Amino acid sequence: MLGLLAGIAHWLRIAAFMLAPASLLTPFSYLQMVRATLLGYLVFGQLPDRRSGVGMVIIVASGVLLAVLERRRARMGRNFP
Repeated sequence: MLGLLAGIAHWLRIAAFMLAPASLLTPFSYLQMVRATLLGYLVFGQLPDRRSGVGMVIIVASGVLLAVLERRRARMGRNFP
């Protein structure tokens, strides 16, 4: 059952990327980190260690920075940051 549900989830994710730009779907990837952290705490009583937390912050910060730069570039009508 887990394999079937995971396969369906992957298929739906691929379909979403075919229908929408990646910049629109990226925040959902960040929500996966939040859900995994929350589920890890609720089910196992564990939080990510310091290194994992720093890695998550770097990933989210770089995604937010890219989104801001992309929006600014689109507003200015240029093809470079």
